[in-house]
Amino acid sequence: MTLIIYYDYDTISNSSSTRAWNATTNSPLSPAITSHSPNFLIWLILVLSANLFGAITNLLIAIATLTYRPIRCCSSSGLIAHCASLDVIRSIIVYPGLSLIAFLGPYHHFPQSACRYVGGLAYILVYTTNWAYCCLGVHRLCAVALPHHFRYLTQKSAVAAINLFPWLLSALLALFPFFGIGVEFVYTQPWNGCVIGPLGDRDAGFVLAMGTFLQSAISLIAHAAILMQVRMSARNRRRRVTTVKEEEDLRNQYDQQMITLNSEATQRRYDISRMLFVCSVWTFVVSLMLPLVISWAPAYLATNYPAQTWLRFLQFLSSAFNPVFFLLVSSLYRAGEKPSSRATLPMEDERKFHPLAASS
Repeated sequence: MTLIIYYDYDTISNSSSTRAWNATTNSPLSPAITSHSPNFLIWLILVLSANLFGAITNLLIAIATLTYRPIRCCSSSGLIAHCASLDVIRSIIVYPGLSLIAFLGPYHHFPQSACRYVGGLAYILVYTTNWAYCCLGVHRLCAVALPHHFRYLTQKSAVAAINLFPWLLSALLALFPFFGIGVEFVYTQPWNGCVIGPLGDRDAGFVLAMGTFLQSAISLIAHAAILMQVRMSARNRRRRVTTVKEEEDLRNQYDQQMITLNSEATQRRYDISRMLFVCSVWTFVVSLMLPLVISWAPAYLATNYPAQTWLRFLQFLSSAFNPVFFLLVSSLYRAGEKPSSRATLPMEDERKFHPLAASS
């Protein structure tokens, strides 16, 4: 859920003690980098290799989401596949592209006019992914909070509209710097990159909130609420089943199907929500890392180019780490990545038994 390219530079340019981070400055806080150390080459190789791994694994995650029946029958499968596809795009285009610009900056002049297009493309892709994960969390929360009306959000047209919303919002936000309305894309040094600037306090806070922090906070709250609800629901269900068995086992075959169905749906909801919660925590932590360091030691960070480089390392791997969390946390995705499991699982589509079973 991820997500964090521009806010760091914006925060830096917003600080009065670090104005030199903006482009075209000759301040001692912003020394010109004429060549890179071997460490930066190692950094670049690691970033490119990890994002190649992330592109492949995110593609496998998207395929498993759409083809593995226990995940496919989940009503949010289309949204999860959309998020994984966006992570594929970020791993192929955004982070490798920005890391190559940073590496080639000292050796090749990057035209200021090109930042308008490079920055606009990266801005839209990163912020679209952030909002897509946020919409996924809200969609799943609606299944818990509004179960009797949730069927309206499971229709194909509704899912398509939810997937389209992040693109429209990100494109709308990108219009301001693209056309120079209050803000613009500029080329920065010593970290060579196209970022939004210069920003005042209010503008920087707005961009940060709309770009990363707001979505991360909403996703965290949504998935935490779902996990709490699933815990309480499972506890109450165990009590009801025990009572029924003490009376006369289960009353009829229909009741048995419903209890089994709800149990499977609850387990699936918990499995996927736990996975998405971990991804949200990861995104939120990585998002806050650089701004916190900037606020504590802005002068040190402005003059320490290696520190800038390695603090961005985890940011540039954010998309590559998401499928790792999918596979480590979710037993469904571990099973979905095994080809044999898709052919041998004789599972009915649960939505024809009960509409709430598809809301996990």
